[in-house]
Amino acid sequence: MAQATIPRPLIKQFVRALVFAGCVTLSAQNPAEKTTPEMPAPDPSANTAPGSVQGTVVSAAGAEPLRGARVILSGAEGRQGQTYSSTTDSDGRFSVREVPPGRYRFQALKSGYVSQGYRPDGSPGAETVLELLSGQQIEKVLFKLSRAAVIQGRVTDENGEPMVGIQVNALTSKGRPDGLLSPAFRSQWSVVKSVSTNDLGEFRLFGLSPGSYYVAAIESGFGDLASTLAAASADNVSSGMVSELSTSFVVGGGGIWFESGQQAGHHPPTYYPGVTQRSQAQKIHVTAGQETRIDLSLRPEKTFSVSGRVFDPTGKPAAQTFVAIRPQGLGSSFSDFRTMGVTDAQGKFEIKGVLPGSYTASATSAQEEKSLSAQQALEVAGENVTGIQMHLSRGVELSGRVIASGGSKVDLGELQAMLWPPGAESFAQMKKDGTFTFSNVQAGTYGLQLCGLPEGWYLSSIAYCQANVLEDGLKLGEPTSNPAIEVVIKQGTAQVEGVVLKHDDPAPGSVVRLAPEHPSAYRQDMSRTATTDQRGHFIIKDVVPGPYRAVATIGERDGDEDQEAAADAQGEAIVLGERESKTVQLKLKTPEP
Repeated sequence: MAQATIPRPLIKQFVRALVFAGCVTLSAQNPAEKTTPEMPAPDPSANTAPGSVQGTVVSAAGAEPLRGARVILSGAEGRQGQTYSSTTDSDGRFSVREVPPGRYRFQALKSGYVSQGYRPDGSPGAETVLELLSGQQIEKVLFKLSRAAVIQGRVTDENGEPMVGIQVNALTSKGRPDGLLSPAFRSQWSVVKSVSTNDLGEFRLFGLSPGSYYVAAIESGFGDLASTLAAASADNVSSGMVSELSTSFVVGGGGIWFESGQQAGHHPPTYYPGVTQRSQAQKIHVTAGQETRIDLSLRPEKTFSVSGRVFDPTGKPAAQTFVAIRPQGLGSSFSDFRTMGVTDAQGKFEIKGVLPGSYTASATSAQEEKSLSAQQALEVAGENVTGIQMHLSRGVELSGRVIASGGSKVDLGELQAMLWPPGAESFAQMKKDGTFTFSNVQAGTYGLQLCGLPEGWYLSSIAYCQANVLEDGLKLGEPTSNPAIEVVIKQGTAQVEGVVLKHDDPAPGSVVRLAPEHPSAYRQDMSRTATTDQRGHFIIKDVVPGPYRAVATIGERDGDEDQEAAADAQGEAIVLGERESKTVQLKLKTPEP
């Protein structure tokens, strides 16, 4: 079959879905590159004189001053807002002035070095939140930056020949604390660095922070998609967005990898030290400035093809229609590795390189104005799957309304609603009266999330067909008409603060994880984290009322170890009512010697 080209309207739709997925999907990013939180509004009756922070940035190895390093203060709790920063001079000195009192994440960054968070005494240890009091001037802050680590090596095929253009990823579960106790996220890894092999099959994963990583080599074709996306600038796809695509996706389970067009890979993802099952992968531990070499050999494995035809609503072949398959389950998102293809003039498609498993096949029309799609369950088990027929339709129109409980005033027009896993029309802008509409929604079970809620507001309930969507999901069949979704939001979030102790002393830089006692795979806004400041104090604001369990663990540990520590710790049970503020004392969970 001739290779097909992904139509530009579908590329645009694909990118939009990836970008909007950031509303609910956590990813491992450099904190300085995130949209920074906003500090809480100051109390007019309080003394809010601005303060300042001064200090020096030096190299950890020789203590020489580092010129051009950037120091950044960003709000430790709250919503998106302003940051305060400065750049070091030739002596490595910095001064950040006119900083309002509050709690900040404070870190220093420089290219080629590992970013470092604030530590009160400048010694090695966990990153600590900085609490700046009214009019306070903090001096002699010292950042010691270490050289970043590198994992490099070579990828070859089964004959020992170099493989060009193989995507090599450094992966970790670190940076996903909000999903710590949620089954929907436990199986996911984040890509923290992604590169492609050169003509000699060589790769170099540079700029890594000290820690433990899994390394995966994937014959993905993702670089080809990035090139295609870059060429689609006429559809307002920014180069920055294209760059993010190569570093922000999540690897799910199921053994399936991305394929651009019809160029199938015959080699499954291979994890260090040369295994294809993720459960058998081994971590590579790197220290500051360390360069570690590994080599990987990709060996072919028995895979299968999925083929069939797509028809439009009139029964005619649907040409230039985007077809994709993804593993079943809520853990799979639009940004997973998936196999993709485009139909030819006869509506035919063939997707190769699929391992056995349970999938959902979907087809989306390239004619964006029609917004036609179809999907169906798919089982791949030991042989090629042929003869699939998908008939495009508009799906169903799903309407709903957001109600602000208690008659409180809120600008509903600023909110957005999202269905996930994403589909053809997976997000809707709210109207001023709180109504919204999803078009072309296919049958299935979805979660629904609101984005843009102002501080103090939370999602109270979602009802559909007398079902509790936040607990059971939004189960959508194929009736001729669908009742409206009723979404209730309330004003009155709660707050938890307290101190973390190690033995009887405050434990600065500890990580406090607040997770619901009864987590739901269909609700992602309840799990929260915070880091203690230089006094061992923490505060978590804007918490959805309900029963929780709080656990304190040592900061700056590998994500998998954090999961094990939190699973072993009983923590403190906390029940929060509306507008309630509670103070707790947590004992630090430390690993056994």
